[in-house]
Amino acid sequence: MAIRASIGFAPYRPECLEPDDREALALWRGCDCGCPCFIDPCMLNELTSYLLDRAEPGPSNDRRFFLLRQQLVMSARAYRTADGHDILVLGKIAELSVLKRLADFDKEDRQDLRSLGLPLSHAMASIGEDGVPAEVTSVALSAWAKAADALNGFLSKPRRTTRFALDDMLESIDGLYALIDVLELYRRLLLAAGRAIDILGAATVSHYDFQGLEDAVDTWRVSQGEAARQIGLALNGLSLLTPGIDAEAGLHGPISRDGSWILSYSRLGQRIMEWALGQECTSLNFAAVGAAWPGPAIYGFDDGEEEPTAACALLRELSGDTGKPAGMLYGTEDVVVAEDFTVTIPERMLEGDRRLYVISRSDEYGSYLTCVTGRRRAKMLAGLIADEQAMRSYAWAHARERGDVAQPEVLNDLPDAFEDEFSALAVEAEAIDLDASGRLPLSDTAFDDLEKGAKLVIVGEADVFHIAEKSQEERRDAWAEGRDPSELYFED
Repeated sequence: MAIRASIGFAPYRPECLEPDDREALALWRGCDCGCPCFIDPCMLNELTSYLLDRAEPGPSNDRRFFLLRQQLVMSARAYRTADGHDILVLGKIAELSVLKRLADFDKEDRQDLRSLGLPLSHAMASIGEDGVPAEVTSVALSAWAKAADALNGFLSKPRRTTRFALDDMLESIDGLYALIDVLELYRRLLLAAGRAIDILGAATVSHYDFQGLEDAVDTWRVSQGEAARQIGLALNGLSLLTPGIDAEAGLHGPISRDGSWILSYSRLGQRIMEWALGQECTSLNFAAVGAAWPGPAIYGFDDGEEEPTAACALLRELSGDTGKPAGMLYGTEDVVVAEDFTVTIPERMLEGDRRLYVISRSDEYGSYLTCVTGRRRAKMLAGLIADEQAMRSYAWAHARERGDVAQPEVLNDLPDAFEDEFSALAVEAEAIDLDASGRLPLSDTAFDDLEKGAKLVIVGEADVFHIAEKSQEERRDAWAEGRDPSELYFED
């Protein structure tokens, strides 16, 4: 048992001792003492910590630790094994006390493992073997989250965090059934995430229709696999403590939201299954875990047209799970067209993003580019969609002109401003991936006729920034210089 080994219990028997020490043990403990517990003296700290239900394997400021360790040392005697190791044997009273404490822990483990059955059963009932939610997606997501929280709650007990392993779950029927249910739920959730990624990709090329905004957001939540990630991290932690499993120190893609994380989590599950099927008397039980685990084909969606990553970014904004609001882009930066006909975008305008959506535009002063990062584009599109869905005055702007509240009957009066902005962001904007230095190629843009060395200016404007020739921007500034803002923006 992994826990017993981790706290110093050594697999020795009296006959493993040197003859003199074997006789001395029999005299001390009595000839009918049976097989006492042999403790590795180098791991006495680990044993003491475990008995006190502590995660830390060594001393702390806890006075109980030093008192208990001293009592164990005073009750023990050292012996020499035939293979040359020193070993401790506790006195009868101390040993009985230690074994009773361990038995209490084992009983508590079995009870807690049994209590995992209910949330795991509810979660399993809400998803099919093929990863298709068996009920309303929002209800299924709640059940999955509760199951993942229950597993993490079980493993969060201090003495379990650094010692409890997968083979400890096989020590009782409750633990065996819990592990089987956890692995099967984990497999189904990974399949569900891959399937949801496929749906999002298909929807971006009109090969799948959502029933509404809520349906789309719920599908995105499934694709993110939050419950599967939690269970995967818990299983990975158990694997690292389990002999015989080729476990990794960490899982790949813990932050990626495009589905690329699924493969490493799936391989973890397959490694655990390979280990479980190799354990004595457990292979038939683990036949309850399905054979289909997701692989690259599950999320091999990139055919050059589907854009599940962009869909995930948009739905993340629509879900409201965006965290702290982004600040405003402002100020100007002078730049020069480089020899390779690129221009380097300042990092403060990119904010770590390396995908730009670029729109070529022109006015009476000349051509210019309007640029928005992928993250901010998703935020802006989500805002437009939310306004349209809620029929807010920003989207249904004619009500603002009349000075009254927009009503549902004005559905045919979409303002040009809304249509133009949505079309520009969703259709006209060309996606361009920048290099690590943030260089934007100017070929095939409004600046095709510029010469190398030309002076440009980059101007931040809230969520977007513009790139224009410096002379043109100076003329634009001159036109607005000294004017009353109310004359420019607030006139009737």
